[in-house]
Amino acid sequence: MIKTRNRYVIASAGITLHLMIGGVYAWSVFTGPIVKQTGWAETSVSFAFSLAIFFLGMSAAFMGRLVEKFGPTITGTISSVCYGWGIFLTGIAISNQQLWLFYLAYGVIGGLGLGASYVTPVSTIIRWFPDKRGLATDLAIMGFGFAALLTGPIAQTLMASFGVSSTFYILGIFYFLVMIIAAQFIKKPRQIELPKAVIKKASHFSLTGQNMTANTAAIMVGILGLFNGFGRLIWATLSDYIGRPRTYSAIFILDIVMLITLILCKVPVIFALALCLLLSCYGAGFSVIPVYLGDVFGTRELGAIHGYVLTAWAAAGMVGPILLSYTHQILHNYFVTLVVFIVIDLLALIVSLALQRAFAGMQEQVNK
Repeated sequence: MIKTRNRYVIASAGITLHLMIGGVYAWSVFTGPIVKQTGWAETSVSFAFSLAIFFLGMSAAFMGRLVEKFGPTITGTISSVCYGWGIFLTGIAISNQQLWLFYLAYGVIGGLGLGASYVTPVSTIIRWFPDKRGLATDLAIMGFGFAALLTGPIAQTLMASFGVSSTFYILGIFYFLVMIIAAQFIKKPRQIELPKAVIKKASHFSLTGQNMTANTAAIMVGILGLFNGFGRLIWATLSDYIGRPRTYSAIFILDIVMLITLILCKVPVIFALALCLLLSCYGAGFSVIPVYLGDVFGTRELGAIHGYVLTAWAAAGMVGPILLSYTHQILHNYFVTLVVFIVIDLLALIVSLALQRAFAGMQEQVNK
C-alpha cells in the first residue's frame, strides 16, 4: 500500500519557503543603517531592491518551466542556495563597502533565489487543493505577504545587537537552512492523493517614511505586511465564491477609491487606512492570479505560465520606483503619480469587466 502524504504539510512547507523570501518587503528597514555604515547614496541602496524584484520576475519565467520539468523540490533547493548565499554575500559587500558586489549579491543572486522560491510552491499546492483553489493559492503565497511583519522587528533587533553586516550573515545562514529543509517536503501529488470527489470532475473549468524613527518604520513595515498578507487570504478565499473576474473588478474599484482618498484626504488615520487597503489589494493581485490562470489554462503547465506573467512584475519593479523618484524630484509631490495609477486601474477595470463577460459566455456554452 502506497503511503499518502498530508496536503497541509505540503502547504506548510510552501508557506515556510515564502516566509523566508518575503523579508524582501522589509528592505526599507535596512536602507538607513546600510547608508549610515557605507556612505552610499540612498538611491544607490534602494536600487538593489529594484534589481532584486526585476530578477525575481525574470527568473520566475524560466524557473516556472523548471518546476514543471524537474519538480518543486529541485527548484526549491536551488532557491535556498541562491537566496541564502545572496543574503550572506550582501553582508560581505556591506562590510567591504563594495557596491558592485552589493548589487550582484542582493540584486542578482538574491533575486534569482526569490524568483525560484516564489514559483516553487504555487502550482504544486494548487494541485493538492483542486477543490479549494482560492484557499490553495493563499496558502501558497500568504507567507510572502506576512513575512515583513516578522522580518522588520527581527532585523531591527539583530542590527542593534550585532551590526548590519553580521545581521545579513545570520539571516543568510538561517534562510538557507530553513528553505532547503522546507523544499524537501514540497512534492507534486499522486493521483491517489487527490480528493476523490474532485478527481471525477477535474479540469471542468480548464476550458476556460524616512522621517520616522527606525523603530516606527519597522512597525509600519510590519503593519503594511500584515495587510499585504491578510489581503491574500481574504481576497483569494472570496474568489472561490464570487469568481476570479469579479474579484479582480472589486480589487480595481477599491484601488481607485483608495487612490482618490490619498489625493483628497489630509486626515492621517484615514490616509493610513487607505494605504493599508491598497496593500491588501496588492497582496490580492498575487494570490488570485495563479488560480485565475489555472481556471483558464488548467494546472498542467501552471508553473510556467505563472512565471511568464510575473515578468510584468519584474518590469514594473525595475521601472516603477525609478519613475516615482524622478517625478517626485521634479514635481516635489506625488499627485501626478497617483493620477497615473488611477488611470491604469481604470484601464485594468475595463479589461477585467471584459473578461468577466467573456467568462460568462464561456460558462453558458459549457452548460449547454
